[in-house]
Amino acid sequence: MKRDIKINTIVEIISKMVGFLFTVIISRLFGAQSLGIVTSTQAIVGYIYLLGDFGTNTEAVRRISKNNNKAHKVYSIVSTIRLVIMFLVVALILIIFQLTNDWIFLLLSIVSIITLLIPNYLFMGLMLFRYNAYVNLITMISTLVCFFILLNFYYSVIIYPVSLLIGSILGLVVSYVFVFRSIGRPKFVSCKIELGDFYKKTIYLGMTVVFARIYYDFDIILLRYMRTSLEVGLYSAAFKVIQVLWFIPALYTTYALPYTTKLIHDNRQSVSSYINKALRYIIIFISITGVIGIFYSSEILVFLYGNSFSSASLAFVVLLIGYCLMFIKTLFGNLLVALRDERYLFILSVIGSIFNIVLNIFLIPYLGILGAAFATLLTEFILLSLEFRRVKKNFICRLPWVTIIKTFVAAGVLIILLTIYKPYLFFGVFISILIYIILLFLLKEEAITSHILNKIIINKEV
Repeated sequence: MKRDIKINTIVEIISKMVGFLFTVIISRLFGAQSLGIVTSTQAIVGYIYLLGDFGTNTEAVRRISKNNNKAHKVYSIVSTIRLVIMFLVVALILIIFQLTNDWIFLLLSIVSIITLLIPNYLFMGLMLFRYNAYVNLITMISTLVCFFILLNFYYSVIIYPVSLLIGSILGLVVSYVFVFRSIGRPKFVSCKIELGDFYKKTIYLGMTVVFARIYYDFDIILLRYMRTSLEVGLYSAAFKVIQVLWFIPALYTTYALPYTTKLIHDNRQSVSSYINKALRYIIIFISITGVIGIFYSSEILVFLYGNSFSSASLAFVVLLIGYCLMFIKTLFGNLLVALRDERYLFILSVIGSIFNIVLNIFLIPYLGILGAAFATLLTEFILLSLEFRRVKKNFICRLPWVTIIKTFVAAGVLIILLTIYKPYLFFGVFISILIYIILLFLLKEEAITSHILNKIIINKEV
């Protein structure tokens, strides 16, 4: 299992980097306006995927991880539900295409449908993470190769969704090769009784994810219609950097859900210790990430996209602070999913969506992309507070105050040093991380010292 996790983690990191590479390439080749058109269309198409999935992926992982023998039955249930929903989704896509004649929208919508057909929940539920990694890797490589081949023949942003379509088709084929290897040929078994119960469980999950998506990227859609595609491109450029960092909480969610579900079921008393330990590592990570991001915001955007994107630096800083809050929120949200508290998560997602939309409507006309960033930050803060309060009702949550104080001291010293002298971007990032780790070690932060001492002991034994 550890090998599977390592493989999947490496591929996820590469996948995020390649996705980000496409953002950089599109912005440099076709400009901020084309980037704005692509990202806003992706935001709209994202809802099509969510309607097709509607929480079935999460519920499938939970059921299979509890009982691997249910893999065939869960496959039958998920496939039945998705096929029914897919007919409605296809009809919706065709209606929108007839009205807009937008080929980028049509191609990205087809990619979403193909992605829904990939049964990655089987790999995650059975903890065969390497198969999920291989599928993503093949999809990613084929998309990248197709993009550069097509670029030689047709200089237009349309080649991006075309490449994604080809890559997703190959990914679908490969996924079923691995399904045959893991559970044999998928069998459609009788599931009439379980179908209703399964769908009831997914309703809250599905609606929660849809509303969460609204506050996650509805600002991009509002920017497109309330401002300009150019501003969408600037905001998306800053937002894409944050998305690269999101692979860490995303990986945590992927691996932690089966673990926390089992932990709550088998040893509920140890959950409090798990929360405390997880918080320590998260706080250490977001502190250094925040300091580096704030000091080097303009340099990062200029290096990646060009001088014309430096005006998005302040929005990037605000979004980065929101990311730090979101990372902590991921821990509590994951625990609530493991507790099957979907009803409360759904209520939170509705509150977050409404709050975010209202803030965006009021702030975007006056502040533009900065207003959208502040709306995201405030929404994350409200949702984090409410999720933490809910988790405290189920478990004893002791905040790691010692770690918080030590990280604040280390971050404070680093801020003073960077204020006095700020090195060039790459050297600055490297030296900042090194100084931060040394300071935490000198402050005897257990999360750092325990790892370093363990490495020393292991090397001596070898």
